[in-house]
Amino acid sequence: MIGSHFNFYDLSQIQEIETPEVYDNSPVIISCFGADKGTEDMVALSGKDFISMYGEPNFKNYGQNSVQTRRVIDAGGIILGKRVVADDALLAHAIVTANLYQTSTQKTDTSGNKLYIGDDGELVTSEQDDEGGTREPAMEVTAHVSYSISSVSSGIKDIDYLKEVMKNGKKSETKNVGTEEKPVNVEVFSYPIFAITDIGRGVSAKRFRIVPENKLSKNLTYMYYTLSIIEDGKATEKITFTMVPDIISGTKCLDLNTIAGANLKLAKAYQDEDNISDFITKLSEFSEIDEDDLMENDLIFGTNRKGIKYSSIDVNLEDVDFTFVSGIELIGGSNGYFGTSPELEKTKTIAEESPVTVRERYYQQMEEFYDGTFTDEIYDLDSYQIDACFDACFPIDLKEKILQLADYRNDFEFFRDFNLDCISMDVINNYREKLTRSIHAVDYCQAYDVIDPYSKKQITVSIMFSLAPMLTKHIRLNRNIPFAGQRNNAIIDEIITGTLNFKPRVTPLVNDKDELEDLRVNFGSYYKDDFTLETVYTSQEDYTQLSFANNVLAMQEVIKALRVYFPIKRYAYITSMQDLDAYTADINAMLDQFRSNFSELEFVYTGDQVYLDNKIYKAMLSYRFNNFIQAELVDAYALPTQMS
Repeated sequence: MIGSHFNFYDLSQIQEIETPEVYDNSPVIISCFGADKGTEDMVALSGKDFISMYGEPNFKNYGQNSVQTRRVIDAGGIILGKRVVADDALLAHAIVTANLYQTSTQKTDTSGNKLYIGDDGELVTSEQDDEGGTREPAMEVTAHVSYSISSVSSGIKDIDYLKEVMKNGKKSETKNVGTEEKPVNVEVFSYPIFAITDIGRGVSAKRFRIVPENKLSKNLTYMYYTLSIIEDGKATEKITFTMVPDIISGTKCLDLNTIAGANLKLAKAYQDEDNISDFITKLSEFSEIDEDDLMENDLIFGTNRKGIKYSSIDVNLEDVDFTFVSGIELIGGSNGYFGTSPELEKTKTIAEESPVTVRERYYQQMEEFYDGTFTDEIYDLDSYQIDACFDACFPIDLKEKILQLADYRNDFEFFRDFNLDCISMDVINNYREKLTRSIHAVDYCQAYDVIDPYSKKQITVSIMFSLAPMLTKHIRLNRNIPFAGQRNNAIIDEIITGTLNFKPRVTPLVNDKDELEDLRVNFGSYYKDDFTLETVYTSQEDYTQLSFANNVLAMQEVIKALRVYFPIKRYAYITSMQDLDAYTADINAMLDQFRSNFSELEFVYTGDQVYLDNKIYKAMLSYRFNNFIQAELVDAYALPTQMS
């Protein structure tokens, strides 16, 4: 090897500084609410996704909670929520059925002369052969395809029942496709091939549209379509899919079931693979086009991938035009006994024999969400991190269910109101006796009128209407700071003058403020023109540092962060004290982001060899909270005059 040769080895690697993952402090607010539309599943949504899913709030139909939940979203919160739907509500849907029959006509030449099969297989115009026999007519077959839209007459509550209906929906029947004067009876084969449904039960305004993607598909070996979900004249979401099952691109399946399941958020789609397969087989038989060829081209519109029509396939789109700009409507949806305004139905019963009113059942369903009847996932501390829940004039039973959940989880605060009727200390005392106390319940007693930002009408609300968005912002930015006082911007400026239901009095005869503090019921007062929150108590009877909501919120934030971080570190080898010290140091490094929220935050290892032998890391987490000024006591002295 003549010449000089150099082998390069880079030994200058720079070790990266590992920074602990910063805890996402976007507040998660748990809520159960009514809405005109949207999924019935428990989902976590924020911003425009929440608005697209559930639509505009409606105070008249769904009460304070409807508008209040939207205000939380607008304040930057994440809603972990469940939409309430009547038990007998029905799902809007559309079943698309392909109807197929065959006709056969004799071929003609350009002059209209009938054609026959000659001796050599060529087409001739003479019916008689050279020996005086009759030639066989040259026949041309056409597969006729049309589509129909239907719904299940009895209605459906979920897409699983729809799948069963479609699976058993294949049929054939004799129909006249001619005229009364010249009837042409053929056997029509019908195949329910796919269906589109809304995401949740109720009357639906959604429609769908399907268009072929010829430019995208022409150089491929399969046909793409675009499905659009349309609402209020706008396409809210789109997906691109193949009608033929089991089409794979890379590792990705492209059929409607897979693509819709992964990407549709505001609707559901389902294709019956067996029915599609049978449809293709019959279409191949009737059109005399090879099945493989059909599967690579446009099944729905009867063309190849470039959009050129097959001569032996006639697709009639007069009755059902998938490409119609406004789309095809979903039908069969119903709100059930909730109607359009469950919040207003205080006397109407679900059934004549039932003592339960529509409104009572509405709130019972909310109870079933918070007590885990709907899904016990609500108790899953690892999957769901929750920061707060806001009351909205809920019945006592519902308030108690929410608190039971908060006490079980130990990771969020329930901000409770005393509804709208607490106009005196006697009423407040009576209401306090009905509620369970806890460090996880923060109570407020006042109510007033505001202007609904959506209907622009004057409405009466509890103080939680204002607190929900304000506390959402506060929890996100300053949860360890007491949300009280003008210094902390705990000022509500949307109260209509003269509508506040209860103003705490301090006179020689009564001291409402002192009594409210003893009850651990929070309140606000006017300082000049500013209605200012004066206290931030939790409802527990004992007077400790956990009697203040900001301290509990700060503590919960740390616990939730540890609950996320521990699984990351879990299963590390501990073979020496150095390993154990490093394990502890990593956790303390993560906790550094929270230390400024406390006077002291200490995390230390407290285990021993017995715990380690059982593969348990035992530690102690201790807090020392920052103090704050809640009141002032000044000794004022009048001093004697001194001679100069």
